[in-house]
Amino acid sequence: MTQFREKKDPFDCLFWYILAGKRNLLITLFKAQKFSSKEHDAMHTFLQRDFEDPKNKSAALKNAYALIDKKRYIHAMAFFLLADKKEECIRFAIDRLGDINLAFLINLVSYGPNSKELNQVNKYMIENGDVWAQHIGWVK
Repeated sequence: MTQFREKKDPFDCLFWYILAGKRNLLITLFKAQKFSSKEHDAMHTFLQRDFEDPKNKSAALKNAYALIDKKRYIHAMAFFLLADKKEECIRFAIDRLGDINLAFLINLVSYGPNSKELNQVNKYMIENGDVWAQHIGWVK
């Protein structure tokens, strides 16, 4: 919420709120900013979609790749999450952003602390010499 308070732009907290499962709060924030720009209006409308529908998941995935082309990486990761492409989001954080700790956080929030996916990220972190990963002791 601190990111939103600074500029009053819901795009600043888009990824974090999607990751936390606070899509309804984002819809409210975009509704308040609806007339600021066409982009805010479009996002408000887009977030109201049912992302259980494969057609909407596909639209979110296409938007993710479009945002990558525009170098808006954090926003692209939010759209990966909307498209239920958690693995792609995690892989993107590792490969494109080089942020293994962000990948670990996404994995932890998305799958929980005892998931096999989390163990795979932990092993990757240890294999790449991440000292922090060596001390958390979650790899089984």
